Amino acid sequence: WFFNLWPDRLQRIEDFRGVAGQTGAGREGGLIQPLTTIPIGHPSPIWTFDDLIKIPQTLIEELIRRKVFDKKTAETLAEKARTEDKDFSEAAVESKAISDSDLLALKSELYRLPSVSLKDAEIKPDILKTLPEDIVSFYKIAPFDKEENVLRVGMLNPEDTDALEALKFIAQDKDFVIEKYAIGLDDYSAVLKKYRTLSSEVGEALQELSQELEKE
Repeated sequence: WFFNLWPDRLQRIEDFRGVAGQTGAGREGGLIQPLTTIPIGHPSPIWTFDDLIKIPQTLIEELIRRKVFDKKTAETLAEKARTEDKDFSEAAVESKAISDSDLLALKSELYRLPSVSLKDAEIKPDILKTLPEDIVSFYKIAPFDKEENVLRVGMLNPEDTDALEALKFIAQDKDFVIEKYAIGLDDYSAVLKKYRTLSSEVGEALQELSQELEKE
């Protein structure tokens, strides 16, 4: 199922057009939707459809409206994110345009999603195994808790339509109900570190097993 999460490029753009302007909350295909609007057809758009797939337009417009930074700075940060293949949050925090905590608070308010701190959270290996590390890294999402069939997942960019489609697919494929949470860059980095630690431990265990089998 892993490879099914990369749909055709044109289909992804059509999907983006399809969700543009939607509002409302509820469970659709096992996915709890946020109360948010993704505006398309801005009077003077800065970004193309290609950029909008990863650049959170609603968040950036709100940051500009609140005078956190101006339009020129937003363009610079968006270009940095695009050229370095980073999430906009990464570019903004790394450039010290806004703190990680302030940006998280704004995302939680803007998308009407609860926020969660994962920097020091204990996440069971079984929870991490619900999603492959490659999926977590590509879509900037982070599973951190599971209760019966409800999987709680943090999102670095809740506007990322590709990530939303991936979560919807996972929910349907594995019969999960997915609860989305806003997370900060530090939270996401902490979860990635846990994945790499888990991978290292598994690798060491396999190596030890291989050596034991060779002795026999």
